[in-house]
Amino acid sequence: MVQHIGEGLVLRGRRHGPSSPLPGTRVGPAALADDEESLRCSLCQLAITSPAAAVSRRDRHQHTFCNPMGLVFEIACYAAAPGCLVHGQPSNEFCWFEGYVWQLGACRRCHAHLGWHFSAGDDAFFGLIRDRLR
Repeated sequence: MVQHIGEGLVLRGRRHGPSSPLPGTRVGPAALADDEESLRCSLCQLAITSPAAAVSRRDRHQHTFCNPMGLVFEIACYAAAPGCLVHGQPSNEFCWFEGYVWQLGACRRCHAHLGWHFSAGDDAFFGLIRDRLR
């Protein structure tokens, strides 16, 4: 089943500096330690997550999804992404992972859309767009 989670957006607040949280944003733990292993935002190079945080959902770490607008997203799943801000109200509309709700995931520094945060009860993970990380 092909479903929609969101479009490739850059989330920027005009009244907020690039390192300020967006309104309605949940700020997690401090950013990831800056090391060579880190996966970084492709726009500002902030450390977002690490290969050690990789997890599998639906028996795979990487997935390819297409939304109703025809946009294709290649995502990878991570248990944690300290460099991401979680933004917006949880929604189950067009969720790619049955039983989960999603929220947007944006770079903590530049607010670029990096993917989504999925949660279901006590289980949560990030689905990060592969070509938005380096």
